[in-house]
Amino acid sequence: MEKYIKNDLNFRKMSKLVFFLLIFVILPVIIFGIPGCIGVGPSMEYNPEVVKSGIVRNTIFVNGQGATKVMPDKALVDITTTSENESSEKAMDECSKIAQAVISAIQKTQAENLTTETSSINLEPLYYYVENQPPKIYAYRASLTVKVSTTEITKMGQVIANAVEAGASTLSSIRFDLTDALKEDAQKKALKNALDDARKKAQTIAESMGLRLDKVYYISEIETYYPGPIYAAEETILKSAEAQEVTPPPITPEEMEITANIQVCFTFK
Repeated sequence: MEKYIKNDLNFRKMSKLVFFLLIFVILPVIIFGIPGCIGVGPSMEYNPEVVKSGIVRNTIFVNGQGATKVMPDKALVDITTTSENESSEKAMDECSKIAQAVISAIQKTQAENLTTETSSINLEPLYYYVENQPPKIYAYRASLTVKVSTTEITKMGQVIANAVEAGASTLSSIRFDLTDALKEDAQKKALKNALDDARKKAQTIAESMGLRLDKVYYISEIETYYPGPIYAAEETILKSAEAQEVTPPPITPEEMEITANIQVCFTFK
């Protein structure tokens, strides 16, 4: 019996010791000693998932918005020539000759970085319809569209005038865009403005709480928005048979706005 009592006492002492170790030693290590769990400080190694979870201490999260406006430095237009003939071969041949004349007239403008690119060629039958009878082909229409672009926007009006005088039948999709170099520069400025905005917001929050910003812990680009080409009002210009000259139409672009959104995490003291 005495031996049994001693074993029971030893077991109770051991249980208390295990309970003490669990509560005061092992559990705190689990909670505060494992990276990525509760109690992670700003000196820890960067972990995006930890940052997004919002459990990093002594940090301020802010979103920054930035924008910049630039004038387009490139103009584009689609120029189409058409021809109709009872023969499909003659219709296409006539259309090709007119298109060559149009391209030559465009190139005479000597606009900067002028490019001409064939974007579509079409040949379709034209039908004559009579009631209660199957449709009959009476002719063929051939069309060829050339995409023209230049970085000398002021000469786009002359490009259009020369094209119409040379036989172009339709102008469409007049639009303005940015060259790659200008687009990249505008995106950089928008991102810089977004970072400045984020820093100002974080500074305002820190000062209102009596804190002092320390370092940038985390930056993420949410979105950089580029609106794409801006289209002018759709316009179709037909050349009349009597016209000898075409006055270059005014081509006036409008500013394009590039925006950027970022998220920044600052540490504070």
